[in-house]
Amino acid sequence: MNETLLEIKDLVIHYETDSGVVEAVNGMNLVLNKGQSLGLVGETGAGKTTTALGILRLLSEPPARIISGEIHFEGRDVLAMDKDALQKYRGKKVSMIFQDPMTSLNPVMTIGEQVMESLEIHEPNLSREELAAKAQETLEMVGIREERFNDYDEYPHQFSGGMKQRVVIAIALCCNPELLIADEPTTALDVTIQAQVLDMIRTLIEKGYAYAAADGTVYYRVRKFKDYGKLSHKNLDDLQSGFREIKVTGEEGKEDPNDFVLWKPKKEGEPFWESPWCQGRPGWHIECSVMAKRYLGDEIDIHAGGEDLIFPHHENEIAQSEAANGVTFARYWMHNGFLNIDNKKMSKSLGNFFTVREIGEKYDLQVLRFFMLSAHYRSPLNFSAELMEASKNGLDRILTGVEKLKELEEKAAAGTMSAAELENQKKAMELVEKYEAAMEDDFNTADAVSAVFELVKLSNSTASAESTSAYVGWMKETIERLCGVLGIITEKKEEILDSEIEDMIAQRQAARKAKDFALADQIRGKLLDMGIILEDTREGVKWKRA
Repeated sequence: MNETLLEIKDLVIHYETDSGVVEAVNGMNLVLNKGQSLGLVGETGAGKTTTALGILRLLSEPPARIISGEIHFEGRDVLAMDKDALQKYRGKKVSMIFQDPMTSLNPVMTIGEQVMESLEIHEPNLSREELAAKAQETLEMVGIREERFNDYDEYPHQFSGGMKQRVVIAIALCCNPELLIADEPTTALDVTIQAQVLDMIRTLIEKGYAYAAADGTVYYRVRKFKDYGKLSHKNLDDLQSGFREIKVTGEEGKEDPNDFVLWKPKKEGEPFWESPWCQGRPGWHIECSVMAKRYLGDEIDIHAGGEDLIFPHHENEIAQSEAANGVTFARYWMHNGFLNIDNKKMSKSLGNFFTVREIGEKYDLQVLRFFMLSAHYRSPLNFSAELMEASKNGLDRILTGVEKLKELEEKAAAGTMSAAELENQKKAMELVEKYEAAMEDDFNTADAVSAVFELVKLSNSTASAESTSAYVGWMKETIERLCGVLGIITEKKEEILDSEIEDMIAQRQAARKAKDFALADQIRGKLLDMGIILEDTREGVKWKRA
């Protein structure tokens, strides 16, 4: 008798949106026994993904809502499981290969760490060495070679779409789940991409830029491409001298040690494609060239990436694409520097690992943006609490300057700019030109921010209660426009003080009115200890957080 693994009875799932209720799943019933496979077929929007997410209790509520029905796994009521039970259920009992690998992976964790994390949740007694070995084994099973786990410690952005999909599959398989849900698992490895990979390799072979070795491996002939090294400024002869005399196992078929793989034979148990050369899979460089061609065309305006990808990945992309397509691969290249934490590489093992969400709990994300803008994108950037505080203060200078201009504009007299204001406007335009020159110089945001600071300084020293609305308004709009290009929001958030602090400010005002300045100073000191800074102005008491 077949043993029931999963049973769904009368499942109803709706999405409650502003535009109405979407009935995604209505009265679904199914029974899946152990050892069976079941395929759900339907057009986009039919409710396949919703059903899968419902089985795992991963629906976002709201807007999704399970209206009624039952989901039982091995006799247990999934809808009645608490948080701890769900954690044991997901990954170990039931796992899912998600549709989009781009959003399924954590961009700030290495590939190896993400697989190990999944394992550690369900096998907490394993040592780090055992977790690493098991993660490596799983990645190799889906066709990701050992060195990409060990040597490079690579992040998702360093993998092509197809390679990311393999990682997602590895994470789903690593805990040997009893039920595997595959939600369009070949999304990033569709047959069209497969055909185009094979076509590009054929083209390169026909043009003499590639050759097949005896074992079916296809290599790119780098010396055939005369511009090889133009991006990284590496010389092939220098690279040649750096190679060991002993050839790497499995690379005996290379004509030149610099030649790189376009197609690689499969290993036992690995997924593979059929090809004219052998059963195997593409090299990771060729996948990127093919997907760029498919979605962006033969020529790209701007190609970006981390500086660690310049060589060999981007260099190989250029060689492949330009040899196959006969045109320039990318007009402009932008490579960002690394982010360090307190002058050390960011690493979970060192305990200096932060997510953007965690930083956002302590700092406004505008502060983080301003911090990132403070250095040229090609330069290494060091993250520290001190530098974040400096960025917070720098951003506050700009916001305070704009706020002052807004207040002056409301009270300023109408009329055209005076001669003195016109002269100050000329000085301001020189700073605008400085800003634009910096942005045109390879997006030099650090110098652009410096120009904004100078502009704020000029406005603080020249705009006053006697200024015309024309001058104040123009200065405000100019600063806002330049900040807008950088994504800096110049409107200060309204902050609400709690009743205790409001009472203390009122008490201080009363003490000042009664000429009890000692008490007023005492209250000011207490507020300062609470992180509240008071400013006595002609318009009244103003405050800001320290």
